[in-house]
Amino acid sequence: MESIEFAKLPDGIIVIRVSGKGNHQNSASLRRVMELTSTHESCPKYIFDLEKCTTMDSTFMGVMATIGLRQHRSARTRGIILNPTSNVARQLDLLGLKYILDIRGGKGDEGAPSAPSPRRGFSAVDTPEMTRLDRIIMMIEAHEQLADIDKGNAVKFRGVLEDLRKSLGRASKD
Repeated sequence: MESIEFAKLPDGIIVIRVSGKGNHQNSASLRRVMELTSTHESCPKYIFDLEKCTTMDSTFMGVMATIGLRQHRSARTRGIILNPTSNVARQLDLLGLKYILDIRGGKGDEGAPSAPSPRRGFSAVDTPEMTRLDRIIMMIEAHEQLADIDKGNAVKFRGVLEDLRKSLGRASKD
């Protein structure tokens, strides 16, 4: 079962725990954590605990990139990814999230021990209601973010972005 939970720690640290698949269906929940925890004056330091995350799609990673870039611009620090499985670590690497997020620990990472994450104090995040139009806009923004962090992604997602923009045009007329 997929779930997104978060815990507020001292010193403005937010731990986001992802269980199951990180995908376009629960990307809005991830974005909601950012909305609930950041203000115009400050941005927390985010830690993504991916120990129980089995896989991610590009929309989810694009939202992670948005959070990471926002933290970097605001706090001049990098978000941290803890304990990704080897599959998830490979996905993050392929889309260039290693350039904006600090990846630590994980299965198959010989040199890095598993990093601890708090076990209590987590709050579940429900997926916010979204219209079809809102979901398409979120997906476009996520893929544009990925294209911005790694120019190879612009080529990878050119067709996806074209299709999403066509869908946006059709949904706008409805």
